[in-house]
Amino acid sequence: MLKIFSIASSILFWSLVQPAQATSPVPSLPDIRGNGMDEATRGRSGQALDAAAAKARNGAVRALPNIRVPSSGVDIGQIAARYGQAKGAVDERLIVFATLAMPKEALLRLARQAAQARAVLVFRGVDGGLAGGNWSRAVEAFEPLAKTGASIQIHPDLFKSYHVSVAPTFTLSSGSSKDSCVSDRTVCGNTLRSEGDVTLDYVLERWAAGSGELADEARARLALMGRAP
Repeated sequence: MLKIFSIASSILFWSLVQPAQATSPVPSLPDIRGNGMDEATRGRSGQALDAAAAKARNGAVRALPNIRVPSSGVDIGQIAARYGQAKGAVDERLIVFATLAMPKEALLRLARQAAQARAVLVFRGVDGGLAGGNWSRAVEAFEPLAKTGASIQIHPDLFKSYHVSVAPTFTLSSGSSKDSCVSDRTVCGNTLRSEGDVTLDYVLERWAAGSGELADEARARLALMGRAP
């Protein structure tokens, strides 16, 4: 449990901020109890987390705060107090849909390239959900990806909105953020899309060969990666 919240990266667990009208049930937050925490401390921590989660629903939390966990255990109140101090969001028009079932090296390569191109690496979820011990295992699985500096998010609604059934899938949309497709179906239609076991720079090069706003954006992302279209 000691390294659960020490990852200096922008991992967003969408289950905390999923809109109320979403069709998928909101997973419950795992019961994390640090060793040495008395009942009163756990009560205060739970209240603080509930308050933070309520605020998050009114303004999506873009990153998980970097919390150094003391050896005595996890104080969730400390985590709640740091919600507003997370880093700002990256430009979310470029999305790489992935799954933890992909080969590790392929995932790491995508994560490194996503960090360079300021893309978002999106996952549908984790096996077994985030309840109980799965929280610890999920963060441990994401840790190598997070260390690349990539923005990592769990957002099952995006998989539905973009009808993603193959991983990796790459999309570049004209919306102002990744959630534009969820709220405005016309944005989903104005999207470049590629599927298959290829690299992000390969996909961007193909898109950049075209014309129009999205081709221009693809060329800009290639420039961020230090590659000329």
